[in-house]
Amino acid sequence: MSGAGLAIGRSEYQREADAYLQQRLLSIYTFVLTTSALFAVLDLVSTAIWPSTKGDWPHMVSRAIHYGGIALLAGHFFFLRRLTLAKPALLYFDAFVVLGSIATTMGIYAIAIGQPGSLRMVWIASLLVVGRGIAVPSSVGWTFLLSLSAPVGLLAVRLFHPNDGIQLMWDVAVSVFAVAIASYASAINFRLREDVRTARQLGQYRLEEQLGAGAMGTVYRATHSMLRRPTAIKVLRPDIAGEETVARFEREVQHTAQLQHPNTISIYDYGRTPDGLFYYAMELLDGEDLATIVKDAAPLPAARVIHILRQVAGSLHEAHVKGLIHRDVKPGNIVLCRRAGLHDVAKVLDFGLVKDLGETEGAVTQVGAFCGTPETIAPEVLSGDEPDARADIYALGIVGYQLLSGRLPFDARTAAEMIGAQLHEEPTPLDGPPEDLAQVVMKCLAKRPDDRPASASAFRESLGLCADSGHWTEEAAAEWWSGYRAGSR
Repeated sequence: MSGAGLAIGRSEYQREADAYLQQRLLSIYTFVLTTSALFAVLDLVSTAIWPSTKGDWPHMVSRAIHYGGIALLAGHFFFLRRLTLAKPALLYFDAFVVLGSIATTMGIYAIAIGQPGSLRMVWIASLLVVGRGIAVPSSVGWTFLLSLSAPVGLLAVRLFHPNDGIQLMWDVAVSVFAVAIASYASAINFRLREDVRTARQLGQYRLEEQLGAGAMGTVYRATHSMLRRPTAIKVLRPDIAGEETVARFEREVQHTAQLQHPNTISIYDYGRTPDGLFYYAMELLDGEDLATIVKDAAPLPAARVIHILRQVAGSLHEAHVKGLIHRDVKPGNIVLCRRAGLHDVAKVLDFGLVKDLGETEGAVTQVGAFCGTPETIAPEVLSGDEPDARADIYALGIVGYQLLSGRLPFDARTAAEMIGAQLHEEPTPLDGPPEDLAQVVMKCLAKRPDDRPASASAFRESLGLCADSGHWTEEAAAEWWSGYRAGSR
């Protein structure tokens, strides 16, 4: 298959990012080849000046390793210049120039240990590692793994020369320091490239500060240059901008944009920058997510919990009527905020795992091992059954449980234990809240979907029949938020 054929369907951003990576790799190959050629010339000159080293076997073997390494690097450089490659192939060339150069350097070092100038090999390997970390944009993990070849190669060589412990300590210290510098430089390089790209190409939105980052993207506070409206911008992380993740990100926007309920976050705009960076603009929320509120203030009053859950149930009901299920309802995806002078307005966000019941389940919705969060995922989802709206009701019941008690309904220390508990254990009964509210919430946690409320609307109605329903006032909410924000300063 031709190179052009391989590029079909790839995003404009990915092509640009690959081209930039290839350009930076060419610069590294050029530097390594130029430096190696210079050392080869110096070697020939020194041999001519001091002919006594001409027949020295360590010198001859190290020269053969040196010239062989130059030949292999030159061959790779030839192909790298003439092909248009995608990221997987570029990662191979990235690994080869580092590992090949380190192997060559360490091969010379192994032969020349004890010879004049042999210690230069350690410094050359370290400089190569640092130079690559500065020049090539990549994740910190990838840079760290490649850079480890320097100290690992050094230790492997020194296994055959264990007689000089002090020199070994210095050599290892130099190479380990090089790994640290390379990893740090790579992180700065990668982040600066992302920030500059984002700030430069988001059209009419001026980014002001980063608000948070998640598995799929980064959220910034922004202002529309003409409307002057405070906005939140979510940008897909460039380092994971593969076709599946871009498609999943677009689905999040498209599904959320269909929803008009006042307790669902509003989408203002979405699109791609000229180089393919995907983003969308949504309302900026002045508040706190329920995960933070549970941590700081739970248990909450029964009347307030009813007030919150009824709003969330209303949002989910609209989604379910449209054939959508959220699949990741959890405290971190529900924000309490102030809207139009009202406090404790709940907003449901992050529809990134949403499932359209009218679609065939495909690769787009199978990016992770399973969809959801272990603490709130329904048993039928873990069992491999096709989830419906009652999976969201199960998750919302766990949210209510946490708001009322400040804890999860299962005693589990790890994700694996939590999954096992969701499948096989009965939740700990609620102790403290009014009995009518506790019964409504606990019904949501039934293992069998048929034993839960039939719909989000039915759950909302059940909450409305509780004795404390309607008793949480705007005055009480305003007073709580005033005290909460004063305490957080």
